Amino acid sequence: MRVRMRTRLAGPSGTAEPGRVIDLPDALAKALVAGGSAELVEPSASAQAGERQEDVETAEAPASAEWAVTRRKRRAR
Repeated sequence: MRVRMRTRLAGPSGTAEPGRVIDLPDALAKALVAGGSAELVEPSASAQAGERQEDVETAEAPASAEWAVTRRKRRAR
């Protein structure tokens, strides 16, 4: 069952950020929808006809936003 996440989902099989559309087993999808953590996504006409739709990631961090790890110098005693 295809759902759009409203909250972050994390588990042994991976993570899904809010807004991402993912396929889940029916029981899990229904539980998430009932709890308000996801909403059902209706398949489009082309998907019902057998064409596969690809999820498109549109958000991308600029190169300057990469995380950097810096060490602080210790004071001499």
